[in-house]
Amino acid sequence: MPREEARRLLSQYETEDQVEGELKGIARYQAMHREGWGEVVVHVQKVTVTGDIATLFDCMDASHSGEADSRTHKLIPSTRSAPYFSVEATMRRGADGRWRLAQTKALETPCKR
Repeated sequence: MPREEARRLLSQYETEDQVEGELKGIARYQAMHREGWGEVVVHVQKVTVTGDIATLFDCMDASHSGEADSRTHKLIPSTRSAPYFSVEATMRRGADGRWRLAQTKALETPCKR
């Protein structure tokens, strides 16, 4: 989809800084003829809320996801993700009252489901 359309869509769910990072990442993927493949299953472990900031800890199972060649839509085997790793996501509540993703980061600690 066109960049501005993608920006409008993503801005419903992510902060402005996060949207910019996503758009840059999408452009890099497109230049390499890559696209997302499969699915990720989230297993939320804990959520803390302090004012307009929420922190979510997840034990993500990404073993059924990876990257595909965007021309063939076939999985690139070396990109298949590992199962069960810890992820921290920070959410911010905007002036409109909506929670949006502000940052995600993979943590060093493994997790088990």
